[in-house]
Amino acid sequence: MDGGLHITLEGEIDHHSALSVREAIDAKIFSVRPEVLYLELSRVGFMDSSGLGLVMGRYTLMQRIGGELAVLNPNKRVMDIFKLAGL
Repeated sequence: MDGGLHITLEGEIDHHSALSVREAIDAKIFSVRPEVLYLELSRVGFMDSSGLGLVMGRYTLMQRIGGELAVLNPNKRVMDIFKLAGL
């Protein structure tokens, strides 16, 4: 994964945790300036619309800096949220 930043999210990504997770990821993005941001989601047990917003916001940020976002190994619960959102 040359030129990439790999981040593993785990636990619950909801309105209680999304802000601090977003701030931590954004700080790494601005520090590293990766070509690709890899978000590993296999360990996410729960995600609500705030988690979806977190992922979509990182997609937008990566586009703005000329990079890409790759979502890795979303489990069924996460995939269900993505499908409901039309992704």
